[in-house]
Amino acid sequence: MPDSVVTLPSGVLVDLADRCAAAGEAGIAALRETGRGLGLSIYDVLVPDAGVDALDSAEFWAAVGQKFIELGLGPVRYEQVDEGLAAISLVAFPEAGGEEIGERSTAGCHLGTGLLGGLLSRAADQSIAVLEIECRADGSHGCWFLLGAQERLEAIHERLIAGEPIENAIKGH
Repeated sequence: MPDSVVTLPSGVLVDLADRCAAAGEAGIAALRETGRGLGLSIYDVLVPDAGVDALDSAEFWAAVGQKFIELGLGPVRYEQVDEGLAAISLVAFPEAGGEEIGERSTAGCHLGTGLLGGLLSRAADQSIAVLEIECRADGSHGCWFLLGAQERLEAIHERLIAGEPIENAIKGH
C-alpha cells in the first residue's frame, strides 16, 4: 500500500528547496533523492489507478499529467526529441516558486529532477537520467527537463556549460 499523501503549501516547498540548495551539494543531493522517492511513489499510485504498465506513451503521459494536476504539481508536457532523448515541460511546478520567483536566492528544480528520474526509471525498468535545462525560477516560461541516457545528458550538459545553444548541444555540434 502506498504511503498517504501530505499536502504542503507551495511556499513551504520553495523554502525547503532554497534551504537545501543553500546547503550545497549535500542539500541538492537530498532534494534529488527525496524527489526520486516521490517519483517512485507516484508511479506506484498510477499502477492501480491507470494500469500504467499496459499504456502506450501518449496514454502514460496523459495519466502522469492528470496525477500531477491532482497533486498540485501542475500540467506536464512531453515531447520526443529524437530516438534517445525526450523533453518534459512542467509549466507550473511549485518548486520553481510563484510570485517570489524574482526574490529567490537559488534556482533549479532539484526535487523535480529526482521526481522525474524516479518515476521514469520505474516505468522504463531501467535508469533514466534527467537534466533540467530551463527553470521558471530563472525567468523561463516553464521548467524544461531532458530525459535520456546518463552519458548523453552529461555531454549535453558540458556543451551547455561551454555556451552552446541548446539545439546545437542536443545535436552534438
